[in-house]
Formats: sequence, C-alpha cells, structure tokens
Amino acid sequence: HKSRPDVRFLIVGDGELRSRLEQQARALGLDGCAHFLGWQRELEPIYADLDLAVLSSLNEGTPVSLIEAMAAGLPVVATKVGGVPDLVADGKTGLLVPPKDPMAMSQAMETLLADPERRREMGQLGREAVYPLYSDAALMDRMDRLYSSLLQASFATGPSGP
Repeated sequence: HKSRPDVRFLIVGDGELRSRLEQQARALGLDGCAHFLGWQRELEPIYADLDLAVLSSLNEGTPVSLIEAMAAGLPVVATKVGGVPDLVADGKTGLLVPPKDPMAMSQAMETLLADPERRREMGQLGREAVYPLYSDAALMDRMDRLYSSLLQASFATGPSGP
C-alpha cells in the first residue's frame, strides 16, 4: 500500500481469523483500502473487478478459488504450497512465492500490477489452462468414469470382495 496507494484489497471469504485480520488492517491504517467482503455466493462480478487474484495459504489442496479466478482470466499470485503449483504455472499463469514471505508476495503483486500486458497474457493462459479441464462437463465425465470403474471392479470381485 505504501508504494501503490491506488491499490485496493478485497478479502473474500470468512473464517475464525477474520476479526483478527480486520483489527490488524485497522491498526496498520489499511481500513480505507482493505475491504472484507465475507462469504460471497456470486463471485463473477467480484472477479470481473479484479486485476489479479492472490492466495496466501500455508496449505492447500486444489484451490477452487484459483480455478475460478483463472477461468475469469485473472493472473495469480500465490504461495507455493500443496496443489497450487499443479494448477499455477509459475511465470506463465501467475507468480508463485514461498509461504510466510510477505515481501516476496508484495513484490510479486507489484510486479504484475506494474505490467498490464503481462497480466492480460497470464490471465489468458490461465483461462486456457483451467477451461475446459475444470468445466462442469469435464468434472462430471471424470466422476462418471470413476464410478463406472469402481462398479466394474466391484462386479468383477463379486459380492464377498477379493
């Protein structure tokens, strides 16, 4: 915020740390630029207003929030934890930083905010990476194949098991 006073932060979601984070934002003088939206049902209008998506998790599986952000054409800045590197191609669809490194996170955000063309390119590559791979139809097809294979294995071994 000190180097980019024009930047606004939207914190979407809820949880046990929310009130502590809101207090910390006020204590740091960020209450005018950090907006806590809480849990949201309709994310499309929110993603449409963002320049980039940021995820600072210490642990993640496959983060749906990043899949949604990438599908919306947003570049990503995220911590390199769990399944995030399987989803975000560092330097191509976003920038990955070490966990618990706020300076690296801030620098990555500043790098992308300073370069609209790079953000646009990363966003396009991100959209292509997640769609149609994570589309409803693709997910349903994978679920159908999984259940079919489990049923076939069950019938092959009989009712008493192997």
